[in-house]
Amino acid sequence: MSEQPVTPAQVAATLNPAGPSTGEPPEPQQSFDADYVKKLRDEAARYRTEAKANANAAKELAALRDAQKSEAEKTADRIKSLEDAVATSTMEGQIRSARR
Repeated sequence: MSEQPVTPAQVAATLNPAGPSTGEPPEPQQSFDADYVKKLRDEAARYRTEAKANANAAKELAALRDAQKSEAEKTADRIKSLEDAVATSTMEGQIRSARR
């Protein structure tokens, strides 16, 4: 009893019973109606608007808190900022020296 050799087409048909691939993407299996898409877009727009409003409110709050600081607190913040700048500058100088 002799067996016939299996052809590549037979293997492909076994692996992909729907037929040969055309190279085109498959059709989407689910579509959404226009009302649902509009609802999602409106919801996203509402969230973007709220985020912008919250960002503006946060800026205003920071400005109010800064205005309420005493002169000593403002001076301490400025000293801290200058110390950070000096530390950064010193580190950058050390890095440049090490590279030479």
